[in-house]
Amino acid sequence: MSDKLKKFVEVDINNLVRVKLKPEMKKFYVEYEKERNKKYCNKTELKNILKEASKDEIEIQLWKLMEIFGPKISISAIPPFEKNIIKININKEI
Repeated sequence: MSDKLKKFVEVDINNLVRVKLKPEMKKFYVEYEKERNKKYCNKTELKNILKEASKDEIEIQLWKLMEIFGPKISISAIPPFEKNIIKININKEI
């Protein structure tokens, strides 16, 4: 691909992104958050996360998405997101 066709967008890793998790990754996400909640005991946050996980897509900060699912991503692994897509709001100012 020529340099003229390449487009890059600056993204703040604190911005929210959306992903559609595969069913097994939804389960993994919920279990991850339940374990994390045992350490930090924030029941309101856990309730909100479980509500978010029940949706078709989750909305999450990019850094947290990388923290949770980064170890699940490799060349031989099944991608955790539908079609390997992360939706980023490029209209938000950085």
